[in-house]
Amino acid sequence: YQCNGQLPCQFCKKRTLECSYLKVDGRSLRGRSMKALRAGSSAAELVPTSSSSSTSESTFSYSNSNSGESDCSLPSADSKTAMAPTLSLSGLCSNLESTLASTFQPEMNLRLYEVSEGVPKPEEKHLRLLLSTGGDLRFYGEVAPFSFLNECRALFAETLGISKFTIVPLEEFVVTERKFSHQFTRLPLPSRESCNTVIEVFKENINDTFYVFDMDHFEKMVVDPIYDEDIPRRENSYCLFNLVLAIGALYIEFSNDMDSKKLGISKSSEYFDCAQNIMRNVCYDEKLWIAEAHYLQHFYYSSNSQRSSSWLHLGNTIRIAQALGLHRKHVNERCGDVSISAHRRRLWKSIFICDRIASFNLGRPLTISDYDWDDSESLTEKEFLSKEESIRRDCQTALCGISKINGNIVQNIYRSGSIDVKRAKLLALESRLWSNSLDDDLKITPEFEALLQDPTHPNNYNIVLVHLSQFYGLMTLGRPFLIYAVSRKLNPSAFRSCDFNDDASLLNFSKISIKVALLVIKLLKSFHEHNKKRKEVFSSTSVCFNAALILGLSLLYQKASQASDANYVAVLTSSIGDARDILLDSARFDSVAKCWAQNIELLQEAL
Repeated sequence: YQCNGQLPCQFCKKRTLECSYLKVDGRSLRGRSMKALRAGSSAAELVPTSSSSSTSESTFSYSNSNSGESDCSLPSADSKTAMAPTLSLSGLCSNLESTLASTFQPEMNLRLYEVSEGVPKPEEKHLRLLLSTGGDLRFYGEVAPFSFLNECRALFAETLGISKFTIVPLEEFVVTERKFSHQFTRLPLPSRESCNTVIEVFKENINDTFYVFDMDHFEKMVVDPIYDEDIPRRENSYCLFNLVLAIGALYIEFSNDMDSKKLGISKSSEYFDCAQNIMRNVCYDEKLWIAEAHYLQHFYYSSNSQRSSSWLHLGNTIRIAQALGLHRKHVNERCGDVSISAHRRRLWKSIFICDRIASFNLGRPLTISDYDWDDSESLTEKEFLSKEESIRRDCQTALCGISKINGNIVQNIYRSGSIDVKRAKLLALESRLWSNSLDDDLKITPEFEALLQDPTHPNNYNIVLVHLSQFYGLMTLGRPFLIYAVSRKLNPSAFRSCDFNDDASLLNFSKISIKVALLVIKLLKSFHEHNKKRKEVFSSTSVCFNAALILGLSLLYQKASQASDANYVAVLTSSIGDARDILLDSARFDSVAKCWAQNIELLQEAL
């Protein structure tokens, strides 16, 4: 990072970090003498900070091979790792922080790492092109679960031979979709009490986490006029109303606590078809409701396990929102009403977060570029928000920050044919600084662990999603190193010593991916045990599945090792089982989660 030549530098002072110099940058001394610089600080004595130079406690250990050649063994468990299932979430987070800190040592000269050096990807063996049932090639992106699953299958086949896990099932390419009969009729209004129940379900499962509306404004300006016979019904309001009912009714149909017939509401598909029929007949009027309508369709298709359709409507939402200038500061500031500009900004942040999550989960290109958004620093004034909404706003702001980092991981790490170690270390540091900057209310602490056991706490999942987003990015960052380490260990003859000789980085990033995977499953297990009411949309099933695959690779390595750690194997086996149970629990609502759970079961059987 550039600094102003002082000690401490402005970058570290703003973040309350300890500051030291690797060496004095001559560019910062132009116009000043070294004597003057030394008089103002002790920067001449270049001593690394205590936090950076101290040796962090590693959950995993490694040893060199008996042949005497440099060999990066995958992390095996020490006593702390063997006790991982009994550790608290905050304890695991602290352990992860120490590993993240060790990826970026200030005393290391990063100029040693050339851009061309990195972790090579075994493209020829672990193909990302799969055949569809029709014989057509399909590409699954670098961070998509299918891509990672295919790499795991190839390594399993090389090590354990052909099994049910390594054979690609035909039904994997066709996700089961729920079939509905489409009726284009004007639907009767449910009772106001039933309507309020359906809207509350939508609010709890969608709007509280992924902001679409200010719900007070929605009920006052959309719902109330529809139930007032003296007010003419506007088509745009009626469209949004039906889309909200469609999403709420879909969740109710898969709920054990509510009955659609007793509520007297129509089928979710009927509400959705009614809204679509309105959109076909209403021209694009350059109003915000069009973007909101496409955004609601994105959530409906996501909840209905139709990921590609949801992604297409999210793309429409982004383009319409960009056309309306939701991402531009000068456009938002021209709104005379403060509440309107606040709504526009919160809606765009929600769209930005969903773009990153959906692109990560599907392995598809990011639609929104960071440079195209010049209003990211604007905040909604807290005096306009309740205490709960204020926490949601803080979660949304934190999610925007980690979403930008995750976008850089995708663009900078997976853009070229190899992994740039220097860039990976800087991204790991950036992720660590982001977590250090979180408000205390958003951190995983013993107090938050206690809140997870209270299903009535309204913002449990919001805080969980903040950390899941960071963990997904870190797993993606460390995964290529883990794949390379496993591949090299299982088949050393296929790799040359000159391919990659930074064993310290290889080990550390592999450890990060494994630690984060354990933490993901631990966090999701704690949430699912006590928060049964909230159903999954798309945000946690993929991260859970990726975590299980990472632990599966680590377990494969242990199984193939001559001196495996029995305690560590037990920890990995137990965590993979927990991931399968989490996915099976979500499978009752999400058919994609069912597909992932079946693959985890086959992985367990193969091992």
